[in-house]
Amino acid sequence: MRPCVFHFRAVLRSLPLLLAFLLVSCARLEVVTWEALLLELGSKPSIADLASPHTVISTSHDRSGGNDDYSNGFHVEEDGWLTLTTLKGPGVLTRFWFTGIKGTSRVRFLFDGESEPRFEATASALYAGLPPFEAPLCRMDQYCFTSYIPIPYKRGLRVQVSDDEYSKGKGKLYFQINATPFARRSVESAVFPVPAAVDAAIGEVERRWTTTDDAATGVAAVQTIAPGERAVVADLQGGGVVRRFQVELNDWGNLNFENRCRLLSDLWIEAYWDGAEQPSIRAPLGAFCGVMWQPLSYHSMFLGADKGTFFNRFPMPFRSNARFEVFNASKEAVALSVDLQLEPDGVPAESTYFHCGWSRSGADDVGRSHPVLDVSGRGRLAGCLLAVASSDKSFWVLESDETLHRDGQKGAYWQGTGLEDYFNGGWYYRTVFVDPLYGLTQKRPYRTIQYRFHLNDAVTFEKALSMSFERGPGNQSKANFDSAVFYYMQQPQAAFGEAAGVSSAAPVDAFAAHTLTTRLWDYERMGDLDNARALLQYALKHFGYDNAWREILALRALDYDASIDGYATVREKIEAVAASTSSAAQAAKQLKSLYEGKAVLLGLYASQPTELWLDGKRVAQAVRPELPVVVAVPMLEGKHALSARTGVARWPHWVQVSYRSVNGSGGVDQTWRKAVNPQGPWADVSFDDSTWEAAMGLAKGPPEME
Repeated sequence: MRPCVFHFRAVLRSLPLLLAFLLVSCARLEVVTWEALLLELGSKPSIADLASPHTVISTSHDRSGGNDDYSNGFHVEEDGWLTLTTLKGPGVLTRFWFTGIKGTSRVRFLFDGESEPRFEATASALYAGLPPFEAPLCRMDQYCFTSYIPIPYKRGLRVQVSDDEYSKGKGKLYFQINATPFARRSVESAVFPVPAAVDAAIGEVERRWTTTDDAATGVAAVQTIAPGERAVVADLQGGGVVRRFQVELNDWGNLNFENRCRLLSDLWIEAYWDGAEQPSIRAPLGAFCGVMWQPLSYHSMFLGADKGTFFNRFPMPFRSNARFEVFNASKEAVALSVDLQLEPDGVPAESTYFHCGWSRSGADDVGRSHPVLDVSGRGRLAGCLLAVASSDKSFWVLESDETLHRDGQKGAYWQGTGLEDYFNGGWYYRTVFVDPLYGLTQKRPYRTIQYRFHLNDAVTFEKALSMSFERGPGNQSKANFDSAVFYYMQQPQAAFGEAAGVSSAAPVDAFAAHTLTTRLWDYERMGDLDNARALLQYALKHFGYDNAWREILALRALDYDASIDGYATVREKIEAVAASTSSAAQAAKQLKSLYEGKAVLLGLYASQPTELWLDGKRVAQAVRPELPVVVAVPMLEGKHALSARTGVARWPHWVQVSYRSVNGSGGVDQTWRKAVNPQGPWADVSFDDSTWEAAMGLAKGPPEME
């Protein structure tokens, strides 16, 4: 009998564990729909959630620690495919970035152990925007492909690329894949073609990304801050969430370009949560709002500016008190207005605290990586803004890989493949661009400014997180790095980085006079003519250009005046230039006909002899890359065909075509198509070019080679 008693007692002792196991196993898992995963891309509040599972990443980084960050990290399959990553479910692929893949190579997704792919397409089809991989959630204009379309999987997902000799060392295949594994949640694997509800969700995300509905609501302070003084600009009592923090510099329109740059770095924003003694926000105004080194008007999801108004849209919860201060490190008094969008009360108990810090390292720090963040506690990385200027007269600094260490784990949690790759660019970038979650706001020899936010690819941590960028391969680049980091912590603590008042002005630019038109072009591409005009006025005053070039630049300044203030304000001045013997006379005549609505201006710029055709007739020819061509044609109505014919040449070869009318402007973009030796009346408006390839992504010419 004793063995039976022993056995009976064992069962009794195990019963609670067995019941617990059954309860856990039978509990209803939270089901996440594909539509909900998409809509998170348009949800700003979710970036403050520390409970989000952290992203995992697979990349092609050089496992030896060198700089050959391509054609690594994949598994060669026997059937002629390369597996870039194998993800275990349930989960969702949140970001897919790659470059170097040949257009004819095929990409496919295999779900849940299936042997047949649910999705397969050529890289060229992805580049062209094959549904659902369409703008704005996908981008192909920096010689790389970036997709933020979430791809859910229930039990697993394999991402594969056809092995077109990549495994034999032919070609350079770079990739980064982010995914989020789910615990206690269930999803259904993606199906293709996508269901109508998913299509509708994609459209809703696009609507949210292009709609601004967060105007400030009147919790304001208007004051003048003396040099070296600090002022409390908002002192909020009770719990709430600041949805938008906005600073308007009241005298912005009267400031020259140099003084605009100065105020961006000399005014510091600090914020204290719930009575904390140290500021959790401490950064220059420009960096805090995503505008480093020089003024810019643009909108991303969380940061931006509009002329003299600068804003930060990161949600900022607090429970009892929030105090914002501005420190004026300049030598002059500054008049400003602060406005907030405050959502009072109703702060969840698990709300976290927003933090922002600014860091600088210089060319003297060769041998050391640039620190973006090094923090202890429970929190979440929300994003960063990074400005880089090389003294090496090279873009080699963009070979700097990012590295993240998380929770004291041995080895890197995240290892990148290049600085611009982290910011969803490629090949040292092509041109400036602005997306809600990432972008490049400045590029010229040899400096870049870029940003990225971690909304759906959450970087959460329980104990600690550090993030840094190499200073070029082996930390050997003589470069300046400035960074602003945005992050959330469970409890308020001192912001990471430099103390308020440290100089954050842009490093001296030895090429400033030589890159003027590049900087103006970037402003024009952003639609920021106000700062373009201010920069041009500054250049005409301070840069020693010869008379012929100054005449052209002076006419360009009049063109800005006409666009901003109206043609009537400068009509007589433009007419005077048109009637003169100035080197700008012909261009002034074209501007006059443009603004009077009599002509459309067509531009052609190419690396080799190229013809421009309009409705089957040749209207212009460019013969050498040093000389862009602009022609005026009578004002057009109706539908027309604009085409360019050029030779096939060795890289770098490029063609730019543009048009401008009194109603707007445009040029070569991803909607243009190309073909080699096409047959038929290819220049006619009735010609069908639907079988042609998509044109290569946007670029800026001539290419800025080292």
